[in-house]
Amino acid sequence: VGEPKINIRIPLLKTIESTGIDAAIAQYQQIKSDKLISKNYTFRENELNNLGYNLINKKLIKEAVKIFTLNTKIYPGSWNAYDSLAEAHLLNGDKNSSLQFYKRSLELNPKSKVGLKQVSKLEAELK
Repeated sequence: VGEPKINIRIPLLKTIESTGIDAAIAQYQQIKSDKLISKNYTFRENELNNLGYNLINKKLIKEAVKIFTLNTKIYPGSWNAYDSLAEAHLLNGDKNSSLQFYKRSLELNPKSKVGLKQVSKLEAELK
């Protein structure tokens, strides 16, 4: 059975709070690339997504944007990763980027009610 794995979100959140977002992203990449260390961690899309929302709840919106951006690079086929990135951009006041990523999310999941609503709302606001 072995030892339970560490959710990658936990050390990353600690690093963001102590050293900053760029250090946390470097830490993620270092852990992920080291086979001996990475086997002790779980790396799933929802872990980074949850980390992004933890950051939003702490009012660390710019940091959340960077985590969601990382998530879309690692999971480019995930509509949810793009939806979260779009939401973070909207919270950060960047409606153009938000619209762009909601559209990308809709390309991957055309039935997303949230995505459809947000694209329609943002297109109207940006006219």
